[in-house]
Amino acid sequence: MDSSFQTTAGIVALAWFAVWALLQLEHALWKTIDFRLRYIPGLGTVCLGCLGAGVALNNAALAVVPGLLATAGLTILLSYANESKAERDRAAAQRRGEVVGMARGIHKALTQEAIDHGGDETLN
Repeated sequence: MDSSFQTTAGIVALAWFAVWALLQLEHALWKTIDFRLRYIPGLGTVCLGCLGAGVALNNAALAVVPGLLATAGLTILLSYANESKAERDRAAAQRRGEVVGMARGIHKALTQEAIDHGGDETLN
């Protein structure tokens, strides 16, 4: 085999294993944190690993393209967060509506009870 190929393969393998080890460590340390927040240091880890390999190999594509892909993934996470917030807001509005509906039902029942008792104000 060509020695430059072996060097390239060695640098890429070393970068890959370093990134893998750091991602495993980050996952172990921050496994209780929401995955959307864990994505950010993971993104940085992958980008730094690729940047290091790209600089060592004098390969601009290897140094830049993973960062582009990672930031594209970040925009997907931001969209996911916005959708999640909209769903939480919808669920909260539904709960408020249910509470208001229940209160109106209780008020109507109490009013009907007052009517049934001849409008006795002491029952209110």
